[in-house]
Amino acid sequence: MDEIATKRDVTPHMKMVEIGGVKLEVDMRRAVKIEQFKVGDNVKVLKNTGYSDNPKWEIYPGVIAGFIQFKNRPTIVVAYLEHRYNSAEIKFANMNEDTKDIEIAPALPEELPMKEADVVHALDMEIQEKEKELAGAQSKKNYFMKHFKKYFRK
Repeated sequence: MDEIATKRDVTPHMKMVEIGGVKLEVDMRRAVKIEQFKVGDNVKVLKNTGYSDNPKWEIYPGVIAGFIQFKNRPTIVVAYLEHRYNSAEIKFANMNEDTKDIEIAPALPEELPMKEADVVHALDMEIQEKEKELAGAQSKKNYFMKHFKKYFRK
């Protein structure tokens, strides 16, 4: 019987596959490739940053950050980078069967749209800005502790 199945005329869009000892004919025009991801894989994130009546689709670089095995809604956690001229922000998306307006696809290393040094520079600039804010807040506290003691004395 196997001989008959292998000799049978198979059209160019049909492919014979064997799964668990069972031979099947698969119509490759309708076959769906199932992507396999693991934590740490590079992905491209397609996200609608507009509104439902006026969508604006943008692509971001991302990484699979984890999988959450919820009983009813298994979820993929994706970290993606919104990199602008002078800023870089890491965001997270939780994707499951109910997720709309965001998709992922595998990314190849040569597809990276930015340079690592540019992202690190943007993050360093943000750190410097936050350190200045922290120093300002500490200075205000020191001023308060020094000059407002009289106000709180009874």
